[in-house]
Amino acid sequence: MANQAKQDEGAARKANELYWDSDISVNQIAEKLDLSKGRLYGLLVPLPTGDPCPDCGEETGYANRTARDRKQPMCSFCAEGAQAGSTKATTKPAVTSSKAPARRHVPGIKSPALLGAALLGVAAGLFFAAHRRR
Repeated sequence: MANQAKQDEGAARKANELYWDSDISVNQIAEKLDLSKGRLYGLLVPLPTGDPCPDCGEETGYANRTARDRKQPMCSFCAEGAQAGSTKATTKPAVTSSKAPARRHVPGIKSPALLGAALLGVAAGLFFAAHRRR
């Protein structure tokens, strides 16, 4: 399993490098790496901008090359578009309704390798639990 994780990490690194640092089409990248387009898109991570979200302060990123070319970053925490360097005023209600759920800040996983390792651990646990019952 560790070997598979290293292969997946290597494929993700190569996929992101080819996607973000070249003008090769998605179809060509998928063909070059022997991946389906869906798998390729699953390996891609947003390109960080280095700019904070004007609403929550988390770092924004470009979801794809088109967004990068159009200078349209997105905050993955807020799931909202955030213009780089935007100084838009945020309007927050002075009093919140007690019926509204509290908004909690959950820090995102910054490392794709850490996320991959966590998902691999969950998958391994489920696999062994299912086979132990038999």
